[in-house]
Amino acid sequence: MSRKSIEILDDCMEGEKQKNVQKRADDSSLLIPPLSHDTSVNCLARLSRSDYGSIAVLNRSFRSLVKNGELYQLRRKMGIIEHWVYFSCDVLKWEAFDPNRDRLMQLPKMSSNTCFMLSDKESLAVGTELLVFGREITGPAIYKYSILTNSWLKGMKMNTSRCLFGSASLGEIAILAGGCDQHGNILSSSELYNSDTGTWEILPDMNTPRRMCSAVFMDGKFYVLGGVGVDKTT
Repeated sequence: MSRKSIEILDDCMEGEKQKNVQKRADDSSLLIPPLSHDTSVNCLARLSRSDYGSIAVLNRSFRSLVKNGELYQLRRKMGIIEHWVYFSCDVLKWEAFDPNRDRLMQLPKMSSNTCFMLSDKESLAVGTELLVFGREITGPAIYKYSILTNSWLKGMKMNTSRCLFGSASLGEIAILAGGCDQHGNILSSSELYNSDTGTWEILPDMNTPRRMCSAVFMDGKFYVLGGVGVDKTT
């Protein structure tokens, strides 16, 4: 074999090596080879979300998929609804119950201070978060648990902090209406929370101030029910 032929053969072998390296790199981005990324995500979206913790520990790709929220956004578009119940029987300990699997899961312990721990609290589940409202020495505070990261973080304060409000959630948004401010004044204001952005938006006021009221979403509309007004009428 001539030197030129050997050089051509070496070039071909080197080119093949590069293709194999690139193929392995491309394959490494696949969640479930030989399925495409989109097909894999569509399959995983149909699993119970109580399985996502186990999926996240398989490798970096699965962990990134669970944490970036792509699965939950797709589930929302596909109309997949899976109700969980969050409850607390201890000051800083929360648990989640999956009624479909009859499974009880313990959330990480909240990392709040003593003042928040001893204050009256209210809670609300929205999107991929659980919000817990309470007070710290400096004023009202919100802590939020993310099912994406399985951790607690300090949440952004409302434009008008309140307690004894009516609230309801729909997908990634929640609306809080009425309640009392830090000085005990009954409020007619309302705010919308977006769990995807972690931000609050001021909405139009209600016709009358209300506290200790309830709220519900129905047919795409938000309703505030009951409660006590300024003149202490229901």
